[in-house]
Amino acid sequence: MLKKSTHVFGIDLGTTYSCVSILTQGGTPKVLINSEGSRVTPSAVAFTDSTTIYGEVVMRQISTNPERSIYAIKRLMGLSYKEAKNLKLPYKVVPKEANNENSEAMVEVMGKSYSPQYISGIYLKNLCQQASDSYGEQIEKVVITVPAHFNNEQRKATKDAGEIAGLTVERIINEPTAAAMAYGFEKDSVNNTILVYDLGGGTFDVTALSIEDNVYQVLATGGDNHLGGEDFDKIIANYVISRFKSEKNVDLSSNAIAVSRIREQAKLAKENLSTNDSFRINIPFIAEGPLHIDLTVTRSWFESEIEKFINKTIEITKSVLNDSGKNINEINKIVLVGGSTRIPMVFSKLKKTFNKEPYKNINPDEAVAIGASIQGGVLSGNSAADIVLLDVTSLNLGVESVNDEVVVIIEKNSALPTSKQQQFTTAQSYQKQAAINVYQGNRAKTYDNKQLGSVILDLDKPTERGQAQIIIEFNIDTNGILEVVGIDKTTDKKVNLTLNTGSLSNEEIEKMKNDALENAEKDKLFREESKKVSEIDVSIYEAEKRLKEVKDETFKSESQSNLNNLKSQLTLRKDLDSLKESVSKLLSEIQAKVSEELKSSASTEQNNTSPKEEEGNVQEAEQESQDADKTK
Repeated sequence: MLKKSTHVFGIDLGTTYSCVSILTQGGTPKVLINSEGSRVTPSAVAFTDSTTIYGEVVMRQISTNPERSIYAIKRLMGLSYKEAKNLKLPYKVVPKEANNENSEAMVEVMGKSYSPQYISGIYLKNLCQQASDSYGEQIEKVVITVPAHFNNEQRKATKDAGEIAGLTVERIINEPTAAAMAYGFEKDSVNNTILVYDLGGGTFDVTALSIEDNVYQVLATGGDNHLGGEDFDKIIANYVISRFKSEKNVDLSSNAIAVSRIREQAKLAKENLSTNDSFRINIPFIAEGPLHIDLTVTRSWFESEIEKFINKTIEITKSVLNDSGKNINEINKIVLVGGSTRIPMVFSKLKKTFNKEPYKNINPDEAVAIGASIQGGVLSGNSAADIVLLDVTSLNLGVESVNDEVVVIIEKNSALPTSKQQQFTTAQSYQKQAAINVYQGNRAKTYDNKQLGSVILDLDKPTERGQAQIIIEFNIDTNGILEVVGIDKTTDKKVNLTLNTGSLSNEEIEKMKNDALENAEKDKLFREESKKVSEIDVSIYEAEKRLKEVKDETFKSESQSNLNNLKSQLTLRKDLDSLKESVSKLLSEIQAKVSEELKSSASTEQNNTSPKEEEGNVQEAEQESQDADKTK
């Protein structure tokens, strides 16, 4: 058993990838590797008939198990079913309460419903166990980051997930703020005013901060919780599906396995187009016929498709700059964070708009986790620097008044923690109750904002209209979680409300913690088997890679079918020794076939792809060699 660590670790709990870091006793941030040696881990959980799998292993089997593979769960955190039902996720999302769209969004797998907090919680438990094994001490205390624009429910849901994982969540901090701390730490706390532009897998945030003598003060923040790299993946995937339908009259959109395979290639295309002018998407045997996809996407096409999204981020950045009270000449650096900032258009648009070259010398995948670990180091006393973090609220917080108007009590960009109060009175004579309806947002009308919750204050001594004195107090802690207090000054009667809408009760959290403990043995078995699984997966990958060199379509089809079966078997994690032997045998057969064809076809035409194919036609696999120059 590992020794319990006294450190407070930093976790970037991302939409697509997560990362764990620690500020060591020597004062140096260190990103911890997972069981496969990677510094970032896919934010994914999958259920099989026998166990639960996480991270890299999920992504390797997702094309054969799409409906039981859960990723981008962050997009569901703290949402009602009504808010979540249009997100178009590949797995089934249902309301917690039947026929109640306002109840919490849940994920249904194999007939059982799970809350996003639970999915995120078991993922966090596994993520931290892998990091603990790597570091040699058991992680118990953490700082977790969230998008700056996360509302109260989403922050509380994230904290719940940490508790389900058995962790003590010392602080919830905003992702751009954490990135700024990483930047300031790297630059030895140089006095700067910076803009952090954070375009990740599922969310966009931008924050203006001042860094002065180790004091990090957030000046303004903004963003979009539903804009990120996953949206760019979908653009490419939808294009591929549309092309295939128009050329082959086959609609793949309802085929979960086919869509999953296309999304894998779309993500790969997006990443490659950051460094290449074009990328060829080749997916064999995507439909009966057999039919396969073989088309090329270009960077110029891709950028034309995503330009409206990038322009939206630019407009949000301008707004945040305006809210900060700074002009662009007062901004020392525009710091890029998040994997999607590798897209060349992001860099060029920012440079052109603000006439300032963005700073990209910080690792966009690790900066947020590093910043969180620096904050963790401060909290645990492991940091030599006396760093002070002054974060802010992202949106106005207020209560409903007459005529559906929101009266703002705490303004957006107020420094945290904060406490504000305001006096109200009754709208009617001899009113026996006062409803305190709490809203978040920057609009004037209630229906244009998000209602966080409500509480009733009983007025035991009703009076004439306008005579009652009702004090409403808002308290926000360092995690950005809101407590509302209502006080009738006539009687000193008080009501309290800690907003948990869309979050879990303490009983539910305890139940889920127990569920996670019950699965501890399965998780231990999974870690012990991971090495074997990884070795088999590498062999399958190598076999698929070599199979692409084979010209014999019959052999190729049979071998691919065998590989698909082996991949399905791998997700079950059964009879691994026998499976390893089967994979090795098939790999040897494929290698032998490649060698045989090379020897016997030295003078044979080897290029079976015509110029028209390279331009992006979808071809029938069985006619590829005969009709390669035809447009279907």
